[in-house]
This record gives sequence, C-alpha cells and structure tokens, in this order.
Amino acid sequence: MRTWRGWGKRLRTWVADGNRDRDLGEELESVVRMHVDEYLRAGMTREQARRQALIEVGGVERVRQAVRDGRSFPRLEVWARDVKYAVRALLRTPGFSVVGIAVMATGIGSSVALFTVVRSVLLRPLPFPHADRLVALYSHDDRSDNLTASGDFYDWQKASHGYEQMAIWRWTGYNMSGNGGELPEFVNAGTCSWNLFETLGVSPAMGRLFSPADDAPGANWSVILSSGFFKRRFNGDPAILGKTIRMNSHTYTVIGVLPDWFQYPDPKIQMWVPWQIGVLPGDITTHYNHIGHVVARLRQGVSASMALQEVGAVEHQLYLQYRGTGPMEEDVTAIPLLEDVIGDVKTPLYVLLAAVVCLLLIACLNLSNLLVARSATRRREMAIRSALGSSRLSLIRQQLTESLLICVGGGTLGLLLAAVAISWLASVPIAGDRSPHRTGPGYAVPPAPEPCADTSLPHA
Repeated sequence: MRTWRGWGKRLRTWVADGNRDRDLGEELESVVRMHVDEYLRAGMTREQARRQALIEVGGVERVRQAVRDGRSFPRLEVWARDVKYAVRALLRTPGFSVVGIAVMATGIGSSVALFTVVRSVLLRPLPFPHADRLVALYSHDDRSDNLTASGDFYDWQKASHGYEQMAIWRWTGYNMSGNGGELPEFVNAGTCSWNLFETLGVSPAMGRLFSPADDAPGANWSVILSSGFFKRRFNGDPAILGKTIRMNSHTYTVIGVLPDWFQYPDPKIQMWVPWQIGVLPGDITTHYNHIGHVVARLRQGVSASMALQEVGAVEHQLYLQYRGTGPMEEDVTAIPLLEDVIGDVKTPLYVLLAAVVCLLLIACLNLSNLLVARSATRRREMAIRSALGSSRLSLIRQQLTESLLICVGGGTLGLLLAAVAISWLASVPIAGDRSPHRTGPGYAVPPAPEPCADTSLPHA
C-alpha cells in the first residue's frame, strides 16, 4: 500500500512539477540566506558568507536535482525532453519529415491492406461449424466443371450415403412491390432446397428456416430475408414475421431472418425462397438444364474420395440412361467449399501480398538511407553537443527518438490509408473464369432473370 501511495505522490508531483520547483527554489534560497546571515554576524564579507553558505548547503542545483529525482520519474522526464527536442528537430526540416512519413505510410498501408484481404479471403475459415467437411459438387465432363441439373441433384441426394446433407441453390431475382409508401425495387435473391441452411449449419436470427413442407409442390409461398435487407427495407421491425410481401405479382410469407454474419454465397443476395417455388416446374426434374450449385456436408468418418466415388457412380448411371436424349455430364467433381468461395483469386492475392512485402522492405531501406544522409549533415551539431557534455548514449537515444516519431507518424497515416484501401477493395467485384457456367462468390454475378411485369403501385 505504501508503494502505491508513493507512486501516486510521485505522479502528482510530476504533473505539477512547475509549482513544486518554484516552491523548492524559494525554500533553498531561504536556507542559504539564513546561513549567510550567520556568517555575516561572524565577521565575513557578504561574498565570503554566500560562498560558504552554498558549500554548506551542498550546491542549490545539485540539491534541487536530487529532490526532483526522489519525488518524480527522472527517466520519463528525460524521455519527454527527448521527444520535445525530436519534434523541434523534425519541424526544422519539414521536407525530410514529410518524405520519411510518406515512405513509411506507403509501405505500411499497402502491406496492411493486402494482408487484411488475404487473411479474410484465404486464411480465415468459413464461419460454419466443421467447415472443413463442406464441399461443392459440380457435374464434370472432359472440358470443364458445370452446374448441376435439378434432376441429377435429387438422384444424388437419394443414393448418397457418404454425405450427411446435400443441398442445391441458384441465383434469381424479384420485383418487389411497394408497401406503406415504399417504392418498388428489384431484389437479388437466391432459391434453394429447404435444407441449405441446415447443411451449412446456420441458425436463424429471427423466426425459422425452411422445412420440407415449404419446399414441396403446392406449398404456401414463403421467404427468408437477409439481415441487411430486413434492416434496410423493414427498419428491423420483428413484426414483419408472419406477414406477406408482394413479389412478381405473388404474395410470399416472411418466415425468418438470417444472422448478420451470413453472406454466403454473396452479400448481394437479400432473400431466399424454396427451390420448388423459385424454379420453373419443367426445370425441377430435368437432367439436361444445369442450373444449380450443389453444397454437401461430408459425413463424419467417411473419406472425401469414397463419398465422391459414390456420387460419381450415380452420375455415370444417369449418363448412360439419358445421354441419347440430351446433354449429360459423365462424372462429378468435388471442391472444398472454401476453395470454391475463393475461386481464381488465390494465386493473384498471394502474388500481390509478396509484392507489397517487397514494397515494405524497399520503404524501410529508403527510410534508412534518408536517416543516414541526415546524420551525415548533422555531424557539426553532434560534435558541438558532445563538446558541451552530452554522452554518446544520449546522442544515440535522441536520434532513435526522431526515427521513432517518423515511424509512428508513418504507421498512423499508413493505417488510415489501409482502411480506405480495404473499403475500396471490398467494393470491387472480382471476376473469375474457371468455367463458363460457374458463378458464385468471388465471381461476377450472373445476369438476373428477366423481371416479370408487376403493375402494382405503392400505396399512397
């Protein structure tokens, strides 16, 4: 407890150092005067009396410094003086300071921005439970991987035992009518089998997810909203659950809202409808129209190759059965879902990251060259300070302080530039070209379906 009180007293003294120094000076001067008066009465001259008084006191400046060291933080004071001198020295050479800070900001900003993107895209796992067991399945021929026909998907789902869950989804879009004075708008949407969110391991933020009854022929038309669309269009009002919204001249019942973090396969998708409702009836059972992305969760304890061989055997049987009646794929390929999300951006991102690391090293080298050149021009100054009593350690410490200020300024500006660069990079779509039929996160969004005419007008 005494130690903490002592530190607190030192801190208060250090904060109010100016008043304490003045009081101490006045006290020491009164002590010196008392001794001078005694020596004057002993018969000394005033000059002799003052000299003898200072000798007896031990030197005013030495006593003052000893008292100051005992009641404050001498090392912190030395550092504060070094910082003040470094700031003044940098302000005397604004050209050097601006160039040094700009060089460090460029290197730090670019490396932080690219590393943040690489970490978010390549290094951080998908936000799904046991994401390493999630794969994307594609129909495969000798030329490329293609999307999957709905009929193939249902046959895979029935015959597969190696995958715990298997779901299908595709892009779509709707004209949403205005409600309560709101304007109509076109909404990017997704249509999926009822178990897509269960396959991914996603729970709703509000309401519920699709059930098998919602994805059956003749079911009531239902919709699940993304969190962003729910907040933007309906102001986050939970009363929207159970109510209907009008899209493409049909009414859909809102049954749930997805969590904020869910952005698969792309943040542009603002709502989801069941597969049986969002796909044309003729496309549900066809084996020729390849329209869907298939996502599957590998069953625990089953190897990926074994599960893929099982689905591949089913696809080969379908190929033999339907190859004479339409375009069919002969095989199936599986890609880890993380790689499917990343697409073709993996290699370019690593190349860019290596490039900005080299840029950071070049920036550090350039700054060191600038500091060396600056030291060469300050030889006279260092010689004078050394002749006046400055130690070699104090001179080195002073120059290190100036370098630290440049690095702190460059780092702060670099972080601001990195924040701007990250926002820009996040808003730029990246187009992939792995297959002419494949789309998804990291790929250009396919053209939305031709919107149906919707003549409904917003209420006045």
